[in-house]
Amino acid sequence: MLLKKFLSITSLFIFVSLPAFATGNEDDFTVKGFILNEEDEPLANLKIVLYSEVDDEINSTFSDEDGAFLLTYKSTPTSADKHEINSQIADGFYLGNSYPNPFNPHTSFPFYASERSDITISVYNMLGQLVIQNQTNVADGAYDIQVDLGGRLAQGNYFMNVRGSDFSLTGTMTFVSAGINSGKTNIALRPAGQISNVIQNRQIQSTGNLATLTLAIYHDSDKDKRKEFSIPPNEDFDIGTVIIETSHGTDFSGIPVIFETDMTTDCDDAGALAMMHTLERKGEATILATMVNNKGDYSSGATAAINAFYGRVDIPVGAYQGDNVGRDAIRFFQDIARDTELYGHKAATREHYPDATELYREILSKFSTNEVVIVSVGHLNNLYYLLKSEPDDHSPLNGKDLIKQTVNHIVVMGGRYPTGQEHNFSARGSHEYTKPVLENWPTEIILSGYEIGNNIRTGPGLVDLDELHPVRRAYAAHRSNPLENGRKSWDQTAVLAAVRDPEEYWKLSDPGWVVVSSDGSNEWEDDPEGLHRYLIEVDTPSTSDIEEIIEYLMADMP
Repeated sequence: MLLKKFLSITSLFIFVSLPAFATGNEDDFTVKGFILNEEDEPLANLKIVLYSEVDDEINSTFSDEDGAFLLTYKSTPTSADKHEINSQIADGFYLGNSYPNPFNPHTSFPFYASERSDITISVYNMLGQLVIQNQTNVADGAYDIQVDLGGRLAQGNYFMNVRGSDFSLTGTMTFVSAGINSGKTNIALRPAGQISNVIQNRQIQSTGNLATLTLAIYHDSDKDKRKEFSIPPNEDFDIGTVIIETSHGTDFSGIPVIFETDMTTDCDDAGALAMMHTLERKGEATILATMVNNKGDYSSGATAAINAFYGRVDIPVGAYQGDNVGRDAIRFFQDIARDTELYGHKAATREHYPDATELYREILSKFSTNEVVIVSVGHLNNLYYLLKSEPDDHSPLNGKDLIKQTVNHIVVMGGRYPTGQEHNFSARGSHEYTKPVLENWPTEIILSGYEIGNNIRTGPGLVDLDELHPVRRAYAAHRSNPLENGRKSWDQTAVLAAVRDPEEYWKLSDPGWVVVSSDGSNEWEDDPEGLHRYLIEVDTPSTSDIEEIIEYLMADMP
């Protein structure tokens, strides 16, 4: 598999120091600004968090599609609050707040020891039951206490206590979800280089000098690359435009993929997206974006929630903003979409996400060769509008020429072969878009028909995942009871054929064309010059072999 290159925003944190004067004023203050890359393009969906001087999260937001953000905060602590803040240091020992929190499966606590000491580190559940304990000796200095809650521990709050001969400190953490492959429960103590500065800040504060707040603008978990700004305290402040350097030509071992889904009524969409994240983690794919082709308001939010659960809140979600195709998302997808605090995604409904056509053009314009693979497991309306799109600020090419230049091929779950009618091509207004897309798409199309996924049943492998795992939630709520009976795996077959060699699992038909009628039904026409091919079942690997592969890729946890 050739190395693929595309524009990738460099992982970073930006820390803005806010010196905090002692004041009793309870008014709201704001910090706002714009985040752009070096080409003056707005960077959307970056998370911005304001932390207190004791590292508690005060407020957070995301940059919008224009790169803008706005955060509010109350006036900083009064002098009467200072001894309370400083009391979090017990006899020269300090335990900070866990990060990330909520987490799965790793989090860490900053810990500082002013002298050598024997300590006991214990983790308890909400019932006070001991989960794990570690006894060790520490020299004076700064440490990270790293906690792994793997195995099959329940979702919920846990407490960590650090106890010495004459001190005891306790912190809390929220375990979001555990999977069957989350690893072992463990506590590790590692040296750290920055916590002593945190302690020094608190000691300075106790003498009456200024405390600090921290504004963090980040793309993922890399905190080492940062810029620092000093801004006035306790007043509205505009930090202006922040330029974030991006890196061009980053090498990836995986295929760059755009994932198209309706995420409407069936849990196999969620299972297919879970597979994409596993394949990305294994270095086989890089998810450029997730596009939603359903008009239901909550389909985009459910898609974003799954991305966020897998640690990829930065993956852009493009939403179909029309009203011709699809329906309201089923209740379990609505519930997942609404759980923004649990999963950490941007918003529940589609009006908060960019138009899919605009996002397609933005992403594809970053490529100069035909490297991108699109996998579609829903309707074809987004691809139709991409085909029809006109030159814009992203690219001087029209849609068809942009596709021809940047897309290698697409894999579509749709149709029946050699002849028949299937939901994605014909239902809920999709028939108007299927025919023009298949007739005008300028690259190869590989089709996974209804018959390919119909006999492949997956889902029982998710039963041991935590109940709040968003993909397990979808399978648990589906009316066919797939956690016990399995669910037909139409969409997952398209993902497998898009990222891996489809001929490892199926036979490819001879070239030809899918001929689509006005009602969305299809027939097959052989043509050695045709750009279409469809998957054909084979004896080896068997259906059960493919079920096992899909089940693993759906259930594997980071």
